[in-house]
Amino acid sequence: MYLPPWWHTFYASVIKITHRLVAFSFFFLTDQNVKEKRKREKIWVSSRKSLLYYI
Repeated sequence: MYLPPWWHTFYASVIKITHRLVAFSFFFLTDQNVKEKRKREKIWVSSRKSLLYYI
């Protein structure tokens, strides 16, 4: 199977793009998880404060 010389650059660019997409999506997802965690922690802290306040 013979591949033309431009095939390698095309393949490399495709790999680069997919890698960037994967990295970006992974980063975005982890960022979302961190935000959710922070939100939950804030709610937990505020509820604990209110409990202490009521007691």
